Amino acid sequence: MRALKIAKSLVSGKPSYLIMYVTNKCNSRCRTCFIYDSLNNPNTKEMTLDEITKLTKSFKSLVYVSLTGGEPFMRTDIDQIMKAFYNNSGTIFFAIPTNGLLPDRIVEKSESVLKDCPEVRLHIDLSVDGLHDVHDYVRGVKGNFEQTLKSYEGLRKLKAIYPNNLFINVHTCFNGYNQDYIYDIIRYFEKLDAVDNHRVGMARNDSRFPEALADVEKYKKLIKFMNNSQKRPKGM
Repeated sequence: MRALKIAKSLVSGKPSYLIMYVTNKCNSRCRTCFIYDSLNNPNTKEMTLDEITKLTKSFKSLVYVSLTGGEPFMRTDIDQIMKAFYNNSGTIFFAIPTNGLLPDRIVEKSESVLKDCPEVRLHIDLSVDGLHDVHDYVRGVKGNFEQTLKSYEGLRKLKAIYPNNLFINVHTCFNGYNQDYIYDIIRYFEKLDAVDNHRVGMARNDSRFPEALADVEKYKKLIKFMNNSQKRPKGM
């Protein structure tokens, strides 16, 4: 059934991939953020669950949806949004980037979707920009690293129940604050068996602070290391 849905999507000539900003609320203060001036604006009207549900009914074979923000898990109905896409749009693959600051909600909402959507492939992307104090500094929230590890641990336990449906990814923003510690980050998460994928992308040139920009030559060196490493994670 899953393969048939994908095939129909590819030949339909209609969109098969959607990136949807579900909220502008965020509980981080990232120094690398490029939409910092539009976050937490009380005048910004978010789509309601009813409006999103209506939208999902306009898609018939939307295979892949990325729900982002802001911090997507600031929405308490994030699981209901995914279920609407799953039931109405035929969506199978979901990707949600998160700062990991709401571990209980992240696990609760993920479990809700996994229980009710048997064919789903849910990718939770944990943002990690350093270890311990480095991460907290870049993210602007004291204790963020420990909360992210708590999120990972909860997801790891959930993955043991849904090994074919839940995927735990780590995403690192290579920036001026962590570029000299990047290999420590990679090696740390290399040891965590439940991590399926570790991606590293560069900070944008419109980041909140100019010192967030990284050295391009150091990034090139990192790319070479990642491509040549024999111990890299399976999805690195």
